[in-house]
Amino acid sequence: MARDTYDKLKGFGQQRGCGCHGDPDWDVVRKFIDVGYDRATLLGAGGEYLRGVSDEQLSEKIGILDVPWRSRTGR
Repeated sequence: MARDTYDKLKGFGQQRGCGCHGDPDWDVVRKFIDVGYDRATLLGAGGEYLRGVSDEQLSEKIGILDVPWRSRTGR
């Protein structure tokens, strides 16, 4: 699903004149997605929607992407 979404966004950008090139690092994408709840179980999948992402998980995701923390509220 992530690859298809990326391909659609890239195609849209090209239609709008974006000179997008290269492909994402799919290993990084997988690591980012894997942080969180075990979606293989009903309880884990439900927890993702009911509780959201914890501060620890959010911090880990930001570290994986190697981007700065940009929230004004600290969250």
